[in-house]
Amino acid sequence: MSKATYTSTVSRVTRKAMLAMGGLACFLPGTAMAQSPSIDWICPEGGSFQNPNCWITLSVPTSGDSIRFDLGDTYQVILPDTGFGYQDVDGMSVVGDDVTFDIQNIYRYFYAGSFLDIDNSSSARSNQTAFRIRNGDVYSMSLSLVNGTLDIGPYSNVSTDD
Repeated sequence: MSKATYTSTVSRVTRKAMLAMGGLACFLPGTAMAQSPSIDWICPEGGSFQNPNCWITLSVPTSGDSIRFDLGDTYQVILPDTGFGYQDVDGMSVVGDDVTFDIQNIYRYFYAGSFLDIDNSSSARSNQTAFRIRNGDVYSMSLSLVNGTLDIGPYSNVSTDD
């Protein structure tokens, strides 16, 4: 089967699946459905997760957003203890940064949704990629650790469905 035929077959199957779901999405033959881009952290000095000025979109990410820490720096991100049980996003990537995630309440957690990627393989930066969790728990459906460090501090846990 040629590549063009394979793409065409996939397009037909995808269109049929979308029609079966009520036709809520539009699909053009020969195009792929794109995943939404990550929202980048832009505060190299660190700061509060809840500070909209620390995100490229100037708004705090929500459960439908993927986030990325990719500044080439070492910093701390604080999740203020708001009294709620959790903060969630669709997924999170740490690339070439050394990030300490301080959840500030051992009874609170951060949900990284479909993925938590800690990846230093493509980084040309001199610092090691690391994700450090302090004072709370992080949950994700999938954890990927490539040439990086995952440091789980006291009173902290990481749980996955892997």
